[in-house]
Amino acid sequence: MVEAAFGDGQIAGYTQWQYRGDLYVTRPVTSAQITNVLHKFSDLERKDRGYVARKKVDDSGKRLTFEQLSSSDKSLASRLGSSYLATWDLSGVILHWSSGHGPDAAAPNAEAYRRIESSTLRAPFEIPTGSGVCLPSLFIPDDGKMERFIAATYRIKQHPDVTVWVRDRDAENPVPAGKLEQLRQSIHDVSFFWGQRYQDRNSVRSLWTVPHPIEMRGVVGTASFVELTRDDGTIDYGYFASFWGTPDSSVGATQIEMFVIRDAKVAKAKGITPVDREALLDMAESVLHSIKARGSAHP
Repeated sequence: MVEAAFGDGQIAGYTQWQYRGDLYVTRPVTSAQITNVLHKFSDLERKDRGYVARKKVDDSGKRLTFEQLSSSDKSLASRLGSSYLATWDLSGVILHWSSGHGPDAAAPNAEAYRRIESSTLRAPFEIPTGSGVCLPSLFIPDDGKMERFIAATYRIKQHPDVTVWVRDRDAENPVPAGKLEQLRQSIHDVSFFWGQRYQDRNSVRSLWTVPHPIEMRGVVGTASFVELTRDDGTIDYGYFASFWGTPDSSVGATQIEMFVIRDAKVAKAKGITPVDREALLDMAESVLHSIKARGSAHP
């Protein structure tokens, strides 16, 4: 699979979709492209059948099984032991999912497959009324308890120098109840992001006193606003925020992170004036306040 990219080919960095396995969603494609994709995954299924015929048992000694779940001009799905491989044509949008595997994976993978199979297309800017996971072009019905990692990168249409990234994931190790613990963990996330994860800079300088507590629906988090010096000396700006919900909080046991970052050279290359520092901060805070958790237990 290729990396996620914008319409002009620029890579949409940090984009990653997982729902008990890797998810890939395309833009609308041609019927010939769909046929080609289904043919390629049909070859993978043939290899799985051959693997079962040769090996016969898994590493634990249990008998290996291969099951064809779907085979048509609209979908192709199979199960090898506890691992699933599935591809769907959703009215010209290709959805592909490959799950993990393991001794305890059979039941949750089967449930994940059932939910993904019932996915529906989502129009741009459409806000589904039900509980579930939103991806570009796709909505997966969900109760908020399934293992997930949904990170999507966007650009501001009128300001191509501004990139927006939002990540929602289940909290693998939910923080203990209490705003102090929520704040402590989110402070760590801020430091780790600017210090380790974000490397497209020569140096970074905080424009705010750290920590800078913020609140979303009763959950305390931390935000940061920084000045970035690029390798060529260009000055840019970035905003990053993190929240950790607890099982009983308004957002459930989830971790939400987001950033809004300016890359001035993109605007200059298009003959556009880069967004200034205060305008970028206004955009970032607007994005932050627009984020809403969609777990059914926490409407």
